[in-house]
Amino acid sequence: PYGRVKIEITHPWGKTLVHILIEGQRLDILDFTEKRFYRGSLKSKRLSERIPVPLNHCLLWSLARAFPALLKHQEAASFAGNQITLLDSEGEKVQVFDLYASEPFPYRVFFCKENAVMVFSDFEDEYGILYARKVDFHSLDHKIGLAIEIDQMRFNAPLPEAVFRMEVPRDFK
Repeated sequence: PYGRVKIEITHPWGKTLVHILIEGQRLDILDFTEKRFYRGSLKSKRLSERIPVPLNHCLLWSLARAFPALLKHQEAASFAGNQITLLDSEGEKVQVFDLYASEPFPYRVFFCKENAVMVFSDFEDEYGILYARKVDFHSLDHKIGLAIEIDQMRFNAPLPEAVFRMEVPRDFK
């Protein structure tokens, strides 16, 4: 439902670290540090054992979009001030949004089934589309974190097909 996403992660001094391509449920990862190419499904148990982050397309989309995606839910409720909880048909928590007190923006989003938290800050408006310039991700199960600082973001700009090609170098496993 979210189309395709390509994420290129570089070190602050410019060295390419990882390229990630998501097309539907398919996931391709080029790890330049380990010289490895991974291909699998977002639902693959084997792949999720090797990559210590929850492989949920909504969670990955939220990271790439720098704004939380809404998970499938049955109803919404507010059990505390500045907080919205999404519930499934069984009444179980799916997602919890903590909002900023001064503005109706998401501050922290807890992805309940994935046991992961994202914190969004420094919001920017790009032609009427809001995104966070800073995103912090923490997987509570895997004890890892990721901080993203976005210099620029472009929405709905046509991209050449070459952007979405993953050329695997010959010396990669």
